[in-house]
Amino acid sequence: MPTENEKTTPQGFGNTEKHEPNNNPAYNQAPNDVVIKGNSNSFIVLGRDRPGGLKSGYGGKGHNKSGAIDIVAGRVSSIKTSVINGPVNPNFGADSARIYLTQKGDIDAYFNIPRGNAAYSVARSAVAMKADDIRIIGRESVKIVTKTDAITSTNDSVLAINGVQLIAKDNTYTDEDMQPMVKGNNLRSALEVLSSRIFDLQGILLTFMQAQEAFNRQVQTHKHYTDYYAKPTQESREVNLAMKSFSITMNGIVKLDNNKQVYNLSLFSTDYLSEGSQNCITSKYHKLN
Repeated sequence: MPTENEKTTPQGFGNTEKHEPNNNPAYNQAPNDVVIKGNSNSFIVLGRDRPGGLKSGYGGKGHNKSGAIDIVAGRVSSIKTSVINGPVNPNFGADSARIYLTQKGDIDAYFNIPRGNAAYSVARSAVAMKADDIRIIGRESVKIVTKTDAITSTNDSVLAINGVQLIAKDNTYTDEDMQPMVKGNNLRSALEVLSSRIFDLQGILLTFMQAQEAFNRQVQTHKHYTDYYAKPTQESREVNLAMKSFSITMNGIVKLDNNKQVYNLSLFSTDYLSEGSQNCITSKYHKLN
């Protein structure tokens, strides 16, 4: 007989056993499988490559070297229990959370992963994780590394270096969306060179303005001489007015804006290109090659 406390304690409270008819599907176990099944729709299956029914994957085709480990929490959790008919197979779309290791598999096809700029993974060893959210946490660091070996798991030469691709879309996008990542130090160097070139242009502009002003003063005070006792002519009224207007524009607007531009370029370099600044374009922590 249950005690009074056992009668009043809700099922599952304190991680006690909980009867969940809607969260306990039967698994279609293959003859070769070794299955560790928990009481709350959690499984570890030691078997052969199998993304679906018994005849799927390289295990279903009878291939050699196609061992697999399938760790699943929440089989067919996104499918209504009322439409489930009989034992369920692995379902890489409907199962809730999974870590899948295969000695030989078509991992991109199994998980409907876009091709990106790399070839599809076909008949290769692979590890995949899938859930609503995934976190990879390193207390000190996390490294994602490719091409660490000269041969593959099947003793073939590693020919391609595809690198790491970050794809935030499903399989409906086009490969033209993929673009190379920026290397921060190279970008900073490029912007520093560009900033220096703009500074040079500011100097060229200032030199031009000074030469133009000197020329304008000569034109403004220039006089022609008449045949009448070599007396000078009067200065041109139109030229004088034009020169005064030009001087106002040059000194009041162009020179001032040029000085502002030089100052703003200095701020840009300090704010965005200097290591340690709050808005520096390069990360203090994250690197890529």
